[in-house]
Amino acid sequence: GGLGMGIQLPIGMVERVELIMRNLCHLPKRRVSGGGNDSASGDKKEINWEWLMDGIVTNGQSLTRNEGKWYEGGGWKENKLVKIKLEEKEDVQLWNDQCDMAASEAFGRMINNVRQVRDPKVKTFGEGIAARMAWIMKGVKADRSLTGALELVKTGVEQVPVPKDNANNDDNEDQADNIVASYPLASSCLSPELFPPKSPNDATTSSSPGANSTDAISPFQLPTKMLTSCYIYTSPSIYSTALSTLLSTLIHTAHLSNQKPADSNLKRLTTNISLTQPNLLSHFLCTLPSLQPHHLTHITNITTATTLHSSTSSSGPKKTIAQNATIHATKQLHDKRSTSLLIALRDIAFYHSSTLRSTAIDCVINIATGQYHAGNATEDKALKLAMNKLYTRSEVLKQCVIESTVRRLNDAAAFAVREYDAIRKANDVSPSSHRQHHHSSSIKHLYGPRSDVEKQAMDSLKKTVLLVMALCVKNVHYIEQLISIAGMEKADVLTREVLLNMPTLAKPVGKLHGSGAIARKIAETIPTTSPEGNNNNKLLFAFLEHLEPEESDREQLMPDFVAACLEIQAVRDPRDPRYLLPVLPHMARSELVKRLASFVAAGDVAVYKAALKRMSVYLSRRALLFRDDASSSAAMEGTAAATSVLTGMTLTEELVYLHHLDFIKAGLPQRSYLDAIVMCLEDDSLFGDRVIMAALDYMSMKFLNKESGLPLAYMRTIIITVNKHESLHMYICEELLPRLIEGRVYEDKRQWEGWMRCASMLESGSGGITSGKAIRALPERQLKIYRSKYSNKKK
Repeated sequence: GGLGMGIQLPIGMVERVELIMRNLCHLPKRRVSGGGNDSASGDKKEINWEWLMDGIVTNGQSLTRNEGKWYEGGGWKENKLVKIKLEEKEDVQLWNDQCDMAASEAFGRMINNVRQVRDPKVKTFGEGIAARMAWIMKGVKADRSLTGALELVKTGVEQVPVPKDNANNDDNEDQADNIVASYPLASSCLSPELFPPKSPNDATTSSSPGANSTDAISPFQLPTKMLTSCYIYTSPSIYSTALSTLLSTLIHTAHLSNQKPADSNLKRLTTNISLTQPNLLSHFLCTLPSLQPHHLTHITNITTATTLHSSTSSSGPKKTIAQNATIHATKQLHDKRSTSLLIALRDIAFYHSSTLRSTAIDCVINIATGQYHAGNATEDKALKLAMNKLYTRSEVLKQCVIESTVRRLNDAAAFAVREYDAIRKANDVSPSSHRQHHHSSSIKHLYGPRSDVEKQAMDSLKKTVLLVMALCVKNVHYIEQLISIAGMEKADVLTREVLLNMPTLAKPVGKLHGSGAIARKIAETIPTTSPEGNNNNKLLFAFLEHLEPEESDREQLMPDFVAACLEIQAVRDPRDPRYLLPVLPHMARSELVKRLASFVAAGDVAVYKAALKRMSVYLSRRALLFRDDASSSAAMEGTAAATSVLTGMTLTEELVYLHHLDFIKAGLPQRSYLDAIVMCLEDDSLFGDRVIMAALDYMSMKFLNKESGLPLAYMRTIIITVNKHESLHMYICEELLPRLIEGRVYEDKRQWEGWMRCASMLESGSGGITSGKAIRALPERQLKIYRSKYSNKKK
């Protein structure tokens, strides 16, 4: 009582004293022998305080020892040991088994005590002794307290096979298939079951400024001791297999956690290895006595999230709030593990030997390209690590990143060639493959997958393409390599994926190096002629298309870009208009009028319609206007005039200039000229009825004012419009036909024939819309000609 609070005994001692005090009343009055079955054989043991405490602690097991065992309940039978004569073979085996049992129980007690110790020095000392003992006691079975840990290791090795070390493949006895059976005690210490439990202060320690991984107890402290002792006292083959066994167990535990996020036991294990401090795994791998490339490749499998995706899929019954919270926590743990591995790979690339450096970078590249299915967040982190950290660290690392990236690109091309036949067959039977999306505003409609098989292939190639494009942004010299590899014969699925993501490459490259300069540079590296089935030119066209400067820089950079495209066309193929598609909206209208015939002569409907759309892409609000300037009349008449300051063409201007196209001078057949106009009239998405009316009205007013004659296809266009657009019948009957009479259309025999045919089609119109008024306005002579030719029509 003089100590104020009294003498404070440990909790365990208080409980034992209370148990003894309560059982004092049950002691027999007469002194008994202390041996259970031992008393029958004459072996008596003195009853003392130790005997009593042993019986209480072991729940009476020490009082009922088996005659056939010399060790049980945590102690030896000293009186039996005196009489042992190791002459019989059975006695030797029994003796060895009893020794192994004693050693196993002692080892188990040591491990359990070490896990509970809080003093770092005592903990380190105990782990060192345990690590030395584990590799000495080969073949000793694990104690019951270590059985769960050992079973987890066995399952991990079975589910995640240990890769073989080719350098030490001679000693088959020490390979992964029997390392657990040969060293059960050491193997059990490699299990996450024996990792120190996570302390509530760990999160605070890890989040505090300046926290160091060595300040807290690392979950890898015991495995590190075990592996170090293995490296010193066993062979390199055993060490390599032991390390791979540990890694397999970690990977298996992580995958189980992803697959069963609601399992409390797995949650406990994965929390122990959640690596709240990101550099713990890096510290563990970097401080190992030896680390081989296949170990890095093996541990990278911990980032695989395939089982996580299957457990969190939206299919199936709706999940509760608690289930969603559990899934979210599991995803966070997976992201922490993946981030820790990326940090470890980074440190190994920075500080280890050249062999490990190359392997670490390969692992980062494989994660970034989706080879491990780590999830979008982890793959994006790997890509940023490769390009923003490793690539810029040193020339040696830069070269490693480049070599690994190019290898992945070649692998992707080989994969595309292998899948060519299967994808082509799937596309042939897929309905979506027969759809045409030439006028779609979305690039996905142009280059997106046409079947499920192609979609799966493109998804597997997407990350590789994005990685290579990130490298090309860093170094534009590899754009030529990307185009040449992706454009190889039968690599069509890779070509489509590159085309789909081309804006990701072209826009930043154009902004960094200038659209005109980079266009010239890349065009020079691509051969002008390519074998049949090669897609190099298609990729070059797509690259040029997306090099268009942004609006803020357009006024300054566009003239050079236009000049670059004109130069590229002149060098590569002056007759191919596809080189000019990117700059058509910014070229002078007078220049576009001169080149209009080349679009018609291209013979490719897609190119022709793409050119019409590109010329008017920035003039959609003026689609119904014809912008007059000094060069308008000169262009239609084919005479020289001052350079136009107008750029691009409205849809109305396109129709007008197409009608006035001098196909004879351009060397085009008349059929091509007429078909080009018909394709416009049939395309309702661009040339609607209002655009057609605006173009017909403009040309008729020019004809009425004697500024220009009617083009050859004018009346043919009106007849097609009558058949296609009923909404324009009133305009044609009330305005257009009378205006043509006023302009004396009957003086041109071809146009007069077209007028009479059009008037006869509308003479007996429905809904009160008829061309009778225009017919009655004809001069008497022309009226007689009309009546004589179309006498069967109503007067």
